Amino acid sequence: MIVVFTGGDQLGDETLEDYLGDECPEPLQKLFEVCKNRRVVFDNRTKEIHKKAEQLQKLLKLVDEVLEENGGQPYTHVFFEEMKKLRHQEDIDSLRDRTRQEISELRETMRAEQEKEINRITEMIGSKLRETIERLEQQLAEEQASRKKAEEIAVAAQRRSNDEIRKLREELQKTSRRSCTIL
Repeated sequence: MIVVFTGGDQLGDETLEDYLGDECPEPLQKLFEVCKNRRVVFDNRTKEIHKKAEQLQKLLKLVDEVLEENGGQPYTHVFFEEMKKLRHQEDIDSLRDRTRQEISELRETMRAEQEKEINRITEMIGSKLRETIERLEQQLAEEQASRKKAEEIAVAAQRRSNDEIRKLREELQKTSRRSCTIL
């Protein structure tokens, strides 16, 4: 999992770490631990292309780390269980006074919401990966077509050059026979 903060432009010169400081809420600290401190801040209002690219590169690097850790998969059951335990503990602490029926209903609702969110995230990451693969395949095909065209042009130029050399040799031989005849 990767925690993405938006509104980085509101931090000014302050870093996220400075902003959160020692008063970072415990659930957020636990979330950082579970996701191995993978977090990124986006400045939504920036017009600077290089800053946008840098933010995107940082996010993609973190996505690559997650994929590498999970054996090429964006999601693992182990991670889901860790998040479930963390969420479960927080929920239990806040729901102690509710009846068993309310707790059961809330758990089922939360489980369904978590599954929906995980499915949405998995689909989003899968979609981004598919788009990237398609783009790279298209670039490869274009480069191969360009290389083939360049090779064809080079072969045609070599043929023309060889034909020109052959014609010049023939012309030279004719000229040298004429000059021999004249002498």
